[in-house]
Amino acid sequence: MHFDPVIFPSPSAFKPERWHTSLPESASEDEKLLAADRMRKQNSSFRTFGGGTGLCSGRFVAEQEVLTAVCTLLLLFDIEFEKGHENFKLNHRTLGIMNPKRDEELQIMTRGSLFHLMANSRPGTEPHGLGDNSIMVSGLSSDSYAGLIFWDSDVWMYPALLSLFPDHAMSINNYRTRLLGQAIENAQSYNYSGATFPWTSGRFDIALSHWHYYLHTKDKEWLREKGWPIIGNAADMFANYVVRNTRSKKYETKLLGEPDEFAYNIDNGAYTNAGIKMLLGEWAPSAARVLGIATPSNWSEIAENMEIPFNEKEQMIIGFDGMDGTWTVKQASVTLITYPLGWNMNERQAQNDMTYYSAKNSPDGPAMTWSMFAINEAQLQEQGCAAYTYLQRGLYPYIREPFFQFSEQVSDDWHTNQGTHPAFPFLTGYGGYLQILTRGFTGFRAQEDAFFMDPMMVPQIPEGIKIKGLKYQGGVFDIKIGLENSTITRKRSSGASGSGTLSPVIVRIGGKAYKRGDYPLAVGESLTLKTPRPDLNGTIIAGNLAQCRPISSEDKCVPGSIPQAAVDGSNATTWQPLTPQLASLTIDLGSICRVSGVSINWGPIPPKAFTISGRNNSECEFAEIFMTEDIAISEPYLGPEDAKIVRIRPGNSTMYLFEEIHQARFVRLSIEGTQGDDKSTGATVAEVAIL
Repeated sequence: MHFDPVIFPSPSAFKPERWHTSLPESASEDEKLLAADRMRKQNSSFRTFGGGTGLCSGRFVAEQEVLTAVCTLLLLFDIEFEKGHENFKLNHRTLGIMNPKRDEELQIMTRGSLFHLMANSRPGTEPHGLGDNSIMVSGLSSDSYAGLIFWDSDVWMYPALLSLFPDHAMSINNYRTRLLGQAIENAQSYNYSGATFPWTSGRFDIALSHWHYYLHTKDKEWLREKGWPIIGNAADMFANYVVRNTRSKKYETKLLGEPDEFAYNIDNGAYTNAGIKMLLGEWAPSAARVLGIATPSNWSEIAENMEIPFNEKEQMIIGFDGMDGTWTVKQASVTLITYPLGWNMNERQAQNDMTYYSAKNSPDGPAMTWSMFAINEAQLQEQGCAAYTYLQRGLYPYIREPFFQFSEQVSDDWHTNQGTHPAFPFLTGYGGYLQILTRGFTGFRAQEDAFFMDPMMVPQIPEGIKIKGLKYQGGVFDIKIGLENSTITRKRSSGASGSGTLSPVIVRIGGKAYKRGDYPLAVGESLTLKTPRPDLNGTIIAGNLAQCRPISSEDKCVPGSIPQAAVDGSNATTWQPLTPQLASLTIDLGSICRVSGVSINWGPIPPKAFTISGRNNSECEFAEIFMTEDIAISEPYLGPEDAKIVRIRPGNSTMYLFEEIHQARFVRLSIEGTQGDDKSTGATVAEVAIL
């Protein structure tokens, strides 16, 4: 059987001969033995799917591993499977998302992510025991977390499947239905009404996934028979769980844990309380209204008066009662309130949450964290291109070659990772990444009466993205988000979720998008609008020539602290070299420009010295423009008591106007030394502006 390279493209830099050796029939026995030995030794360096088998001759290779190899190699080889594999077929001509051909690594990660989710789930239409098992953290490939089902399936893997392969998403919901009886018994054992799924299964996130299934399919019968029993019981339990504060008249939660797994036995977790607010105020009442079911009067009372910890001075949400400024967050928590919960007080609060918690998240946290930052940044950022920084931050520290598989954490070393092995392959990371494409750049959100979009694109993906076959409310759509224009096309409804209606589907363009409004889209029709570009909305520092320009560095950086962060228009992201030794960034201004000065926000850790150099083309040497070893600290450390104050730190900043104007296309910033307490890593650069 031959695989079409259109389906699985591969980076040409891969060296398949490391594990695939082809010898002519005339080869001697000695040559064959040498080749086999070479394959055996080289294969020993490959890490397969968890406890899976190695890739070597004469050994059974799991169907999943074969397909992953195919994903990476088909641009180099037209692979023909040996006899006995004739019935091994691909079910999908295209696996949903097409990224630019020039960025082959993004493309292979996209298709690999879809492959992993599809290979580890089954259609929910299959019978009991097959279509009701959900997805484990590492799927069937390893026994990570003892094969338990966490919120990873409902919150992280489910959304992309729901949009592209809703039958497979159904199996995640079916798993909840299968265990609902036990969840009701769990609640009763604690004297609660409703249903309580264990921590290793999830909580109100389950109600959200069920409500979204209805929004995507408009399957009212499913909502009545399967969706409402989950949503209604979840609402009953949380209405019974909250405690009314007689002094503040607010409803609170006590002794709980948050998605931030460092935050246990705390009160009023912001994410939990916001989720309860949405469950009792929107999701459950909306589902009940569709079905004509009366809801308890206390639901709205609780939702309207739910306590959300808030810092009035900084206009930001606090993670939980008593959280101070020294608190490090393990993973996305407060950030999840804007997306996927879909609630915030106002846009300023949401932006402040992003800025504060980006700096407070642990660099050793799990892979899916930064996908939520990317999605929220795409929605909220008015200037710059930090959505791409977060996309990169959530990929490369966690991706393992040669098959571009996600690991759960930055370090796989048991000795340096607190005595733990991260989950591998980490399907939660795949799910988070796919949401950047299906929810981030598209701005797609599920609404009861419309297909909502608020698209945007970053200049680092010049050919944009194309999502093929997104299913919503009986329609099938192809979406192209380009640098200039975005187009949504309604296709034939074969394979659509729900009824597969031929009636027009309302496409709602909102947010910061141009051409806002409602547009009925019939089969065969397209809607084209200008793509919003935050990178073209001016610069956060007036006269900055460097914002969102191409940037590179030959020096290793702290994982996730990438060069792009220094020019993305956000002080919440930083570039940080791996060591305090001399390290440089090179910025391409695009053309020869007049350079009169530099303004740098160093973030928390200034260097001891920096140099600005320039050149007009890539063939000449860099010439020094400015150098100083006198970098003042504008945001000094004021002691442990000040550190406990929750506030958005502006970062240390430096500005110099040069004595004369220089001309350069390429500008290099070189830094050396660190003024931080940790002398093993380099200084930070939050934003460099070339004036």
